[in-house]
Amino acid sequence: LGPMLTDRFQVFTIGRTKPNWSRNHLICDFSTPWEPTVLPQRYHTLVHLAQSDHFREFPEKTEAIFDTNVRTLINLLEHARKSEVKRVVLASSGGVYGYGKEPFAESDLLKARDDLGFYLGTKFAAEILASNYAQYFDLIILRFFFIYGPGQKPGMLMPRLIKAVDEGRAITLQGDNGIRLNPIYVEDAASAVEQALQLDGFHRINIAGPEAVTLRTLCGTIGSILGKVAVFSVDDSTEPKHLVGDISQMGSK
Repeated sequence: LGPMLTDRFQVFTIGRTKPNWSRNHLICDFSTPWEPTVLPQRYHTLVHLAQSDHFREFPEKTEAIFDTNVRTLINLLEHARKSEVKRVVLASSGGVYGYGKEPFAESDLLKARDDLGFYLGTKFAAEILASNYAQYFDLIILRFFFIYGPGQKPGMLMPRLIKAVDEGRAITLQGDNGIRLNPIYVEDAASAVEQALQLDGFHRINIAGPEAVTLRTLCGTIGSILGKVAVFSVDDSTEPKHLVGDISQMGSK
């Protein structure tokens, strides 16, 4: 995203490590308590894309997950309000919908449910808390569905599937074909964030790919690219937890 913006805007990045394209970087670890005094005092737009590295590590990393997804968000929103920021773009997750057979649309009512898990529970809470700030600035919440692409961390879905297929390890499918999902390539996801910088008002938008595929089909495609045969283990005792995002609104913005 950054390289798309640096020719037109002065961009400040904040995080533990400096991106190689960044000209103005502020060192900060969102997984620990921190003070927003490190931030610039005046800026136009805040884009919050941070994700906890420990999303799978409950309960061992509850504080780090909470600090990244909730405490950091409150710090940023309060600083944005006091700095009279014009627009905030917040990255959320399509996982806040839960699971279902039909594509999820932004108009669907989110329901508090005990099977979301701790990580997605913090994302759910973050959306609720952030929505209260829509009276102070334009607020765009982007619900991402399974981003993939070069440089992705090995713990994410696509790298794990690629490694399993490459190593010939069996991939467990819920039902004959596994879950259905519509992943989005990282450059397309970045373009969606760039477009969100032009929106006014309060929006919740699904960010996902145009094609819904089953896990079996996806792994078969990975195998074809790698020259390997994907190996599966079918679990008929579990209903597939489909997670597909309706992208009608994304295409209209």
